Amino acid sequence: MVVAIKDANFVRLFAPFECDNCEANIAEIEPMDVRGMTGMRLAAAAFCPSCSSTTWVLDGTPEALAKMREFLKEEHGVQAKTGHALKP
Repeated sequence: MVVAIKDANFVRLFAPFECDNCEANIAEIEPMDVRGMTGMRLAAAAFCPSCSSTTWVLDGTPEALAKMREFLKEEHGVQAKTGHALKP
């Protein structure tokens, strides 16, 4: 579930970034509400207009990230790619 919250500070921290699938620049990020998700500090999704895939921005403990990847796989039928990005 993506919560459509337009938080300019959040977007400014991460945008623009590249699509995980086609590496096109993505400028719009939709933060997700992670309250109540133990260990998750941040989650967001961005839809790529070039290839129609979703790129996920996640930050949390290893256990929380594993649970989030499993949730994404079950709910969206995708394997959430893991990688590393520099923190803003």
